[in-house]
Amino acid sequence: MARSSKKHATKMKSRQSGSKSSMPIGKLFKLAFFVVGIVATAIIFVGVSAKVPQQHQQQQETPEMIGKRLANDFKKRPRDANARFLLSWFAITAQGGMDAKIGGTKNMSAMELLVSCFDVKQVDQLLGESEPLKGFLAASLIGRYMQEKREGEMSLKYLTIAYNISKEKMSPQRDIGEVCTHLQLATQLDSYPLSNDHVDASVARMEEWANKLIDLYTVEQHKDVHLNQEWMSQNMPGFGPDPYWHCMLPLFPLSFYYRADVAKIANLNYQLGALAFPKLLYTAKHVLEYDAEQQVAIQASLTLPDEASAMKDNDAEEKKPAPVQKCIGDKKIKLGVISSTFSRGHSVAEDFGGILQRLDRSKFDVTYAYTHERSTPGDEAGFLSANGDADKLVHYYKKQDEVNDAAWIRRIGKEIEEFQFDMILYLDMTMSSYTRRLGMERLAPVQINTHGHPVTSGHPRETIQHFVSWAEAELPLEESQTHYTEELQLIPKGKIHQYYTPRLLEGDNGKCISRMSGMPFDQLTRKDFPELPAIIQNSGNPDDDDIHLYVSMQKPQKVFPDFDELLCGVLQKDPKGHAILHKDDVTGHTGRFQQRMKAAGCDMDRVHFISSQMPHQLMYLYKTANVILDSYPAGGCTTTREALELGKAVVTWPARLLGGRWTLGLYNTIGLDSETRDLVIANSKEEYIAKAVELGTNQSLRKTVEEQILKVIPNLFGRKEAVEEWEKILLRVSPVKQCAAPEDEPTGNDEL
Repeated sequence: MARSSKKHATKMKSRQSGSKSSMPIGKLFKLAFFVVGIVATAIIFVGVSAKVPQQHQQQQETPEMIGKRLANDFKKRPRDANARFLLSWFAITAQGGMDAKIGGTKNMSAMELLVSCFDVKQVDQLLGESEPLKGFLAASLIGRYMQEKREGEMSLKYLTIAYNISKEKMSPQRDIGEVCTHLQLATQLDSYPLSNDHVDASVARMEEWANKLIDLYTVEQHKDVHLNQEWMSQNMPGFGPDPYWHCMLPLFPLSFYYRADVAKIANLNYQLGALAFPKLLYTAKHVLEYDAEQQVAIQASLTLPDEASAMKDNDAEEKKPAPVQKCIGDKKIKLGVISSTFSRGHSVAEDFGGILQRLDRSKFDVTYAYTHERSTPGDEAGFLSANGDADKLVHYYKKQDEVNDAAWIRRIGKEIEEFQFDMILYLDMTMSSYTRRLGMERLAPVQINTHGHPVTSGHPRETIQHFVSWAEAELPLEESQTHYTEELQLIPKGKIHQYYTPRLLEGDNGKCISRMSGMPFDQLTRKDFPELPAIIQNSGNPDDDDIHLYVSMQKPQKVFPDFDELLCGVLQKDPKGHAILHKDDVTGHTGRFQQRMKAAGCDMDRVHFISSQMPHQLMYLYKTANVILDSYPAGGCTTTREALELGKAVVTWPARLLGGRWTLGLYNTIGLDSETRDLVIANSKEEYIAKAVELGTNQSLRKTVEEQILKVIPNLFGRKEAVEEWEKILLRVSPVKQCAAPEDEPTGNDEL
């Protein structure tokens, strides 16, 4: 296998690849894509061209003149869907985006005006009926915009309208819909489902759309199934900067869909990306060379003496031959670590930094590849530079001129290929579209996924071979393996899976300080949370019996309908109980949670939502709580560790998938006695409610549990066994190994 080129032989601390894009991904829908009416002079749909009249435009008109003309036309014909479309489309593409207010429309935004084109109460004829092309563009854009706002039902409605228009009125044979719209329907999961019925329906619908499109590509091999990136770039705002991101909706929510077959859904997502964007599939030259060498080595190992061959034939099960590790003498194993979450304080960087920093540099040559999808350099996690020039850090961006092609990321892949890594470890493959796409390439002989985001990649095992997880937080291997497309590699039971450092520091005079913000929090009181009602602000502390606080500050997207019954059950059994939950600061969906919990029987006067808090404020909130409620089915990891450092009891009900079993694993590993574990770990809904209320209302019992937690919490930190277990896995799955070569043989070829 080819080794490192001279180009990368010199150690370097950091370098940058590409330039910072002037169009951050999160702002794509503010794209100033100048269109007056429909500027396209031709529709190119699935490879078939059809001329359409170009919208009449007066020469020498300034944008201001055009806007005034379109506004006047709308004023004269307010119930004309076409007039509404032209004015709203102009405002969206040339005057500031979706939320731009339009004069003369009762202060409607451009998006609201565009939506009205499909409202029979406001127009005489729906836009899609009178103007199919305009109807398709409008409905498709509304659907994508609503997805950004996490308005799942609205997004589904308009994407379906767009699909049907494109299928019934635009496709050559009136039999297939536009592919990007189909992809969105096939990758859409509702981020804020109202019930478990909605959860199941979202998965079933996604699976149905996905299978339908996959069949068009692979079974029917339909000649018109083609994503026309050029035409979409010219006509659809937001598409051009990154077609993959526009069409393939994020897989991130899948990790909260505990009722789904996550491996199946993730694999469908991979198949869709591979079929629609085949340029993303690539195998590096040194990986092809490795594959060829493996074939030779494995074939040689299968050539056995007659007696051994006969014994092998009698085996009931013939296992696939294990890969042969190539000897590299005293050279180091070249390990690339790819992530979009290397920023200081990020939960993924906090989780993995201790391990990565402490890997044996006499065995591993480590390079960090930082893909900047939503971040900029300048605030990297400290572990990236902890080993000085021994490690390399490379920043990767999307260049400003990389547009109209979903496979632009192949440029980054080619640059990573130059390192000729033996192994690549992906920390967060389902959190970033950049890292997810890079993972579709074979850029190293062995590629590994892990639990920065605790869900499988869905990639075939030929591409991503392994998933590193933790046996203490997984179901038995036979069952847990079904949750992954990769082969599970487990940190064994009884061992901690990460090298943790405390997030709670002791300052002068014994002050409690948050390591994350550097701020003390002993001086805080409940009055420092103005969003809470007076009854809580004026209450004392957990030792007082006037009020009982049950706190669950998980991010809102983790709070699925399963949790509602648990929370409401706690409040029903404890009349003095009040729940504090995380408000949805980003997309404003707190009302959906309130609607759900009211339906589940919660006393909403005792359910309180508060905004994101600074780290030290959050630590105090945990400290002043009676009980911390682990969310269900997706539970806490970082939040659990912070609460445990304060000695707080976290009541948990371990779920089926990894992300709902962190608290269980931590309790089992820090040395908590079985009696105390029984008080905080539930096996059913009823047990969860009962254990939470018992701890919340019984001060003496709560004190006993908290003392036990404080006694053993030091066992969580600085455990070198975590580093050792990670090294064992990496060395076991590595395609190469260090070994002494006989003097009369060339180094690196003793096994091949």
